[in-house]
Amino acid sequence: MNKKIMLSVNIMIAVVAIASIALVTSFSDVQTTIADEGDEPLYKMADGTQVVITFEFREGSEQYIVPIFNQVSNFAATKNPTFNFEKTVGDTPLLHKAADMFRYWNMAKDTSAQHMYKEFTADVDIFQNGKHVRNLHYVECDIVDFETSTLSDKEEGYFGKGFAVVENVEVECHGYTPNSIDYEQMKSANGSGKAKTLSSLDLREQANVWNSHLRGQ
Repeated sequence: MNKKIMLSVNIMIAVVAIASIALVTSFSDVQTTIADEGDEPLYKMADGTQVVITFEFREGSEQYIVPIFNQVSNFAATKNPTFNFEKTVGDTPLLHKAADMFRYWNMAKDTSAQHMYKEFTADVDIFQNGKHVRNLHYVECDIVDFETSTLSDKEEGYFGKGFAVVENVEVECHGYTPNSIDYEQMKSANGSGKAKTLSSLDLREQANVWNSHLRGQ
């Protein structure tokens, strides 16, 4: 076969191969983009922060992602550890039942009555960009307040973003243990309790080394 024809055939094969690779790469990128879009968080939070609350009732457990979480009292020795959170209304049957039981016994003026939703355990886990950084462990907890309300941003509720029906829950506990997950991860990573960050002493040491170098020592 003529060398020129062979060269042309090889060039065409190479072009087809490159086009096929580009098509596969483009398809992979589309798949990755679709996957990324499907993994968007439930709420838009600054710095990729996510708060997950897990309730362990006697009848079962439920887990919620919440955009608003507040520690009301944790360090005061004279007060019980208390926290509240706010989330949009969702499919949370155990939480709703616990709130109903709280209201029933509160109306009966017998908050000491034992039932399936009394003295549960709550774990609050805080993540930042997917990294577990904090755990707050609460024991012997009870729901002490539960309100459902509708939020709107003035006229935006009617003509713009729409309304949001939210639940505001307050929980009071008798035990509280904070856990520094990021500190434990740091210790296991470098084998010590020293953080891999620059301190003022580190900067002073680097300045001394640089001055010695300038003096030719």
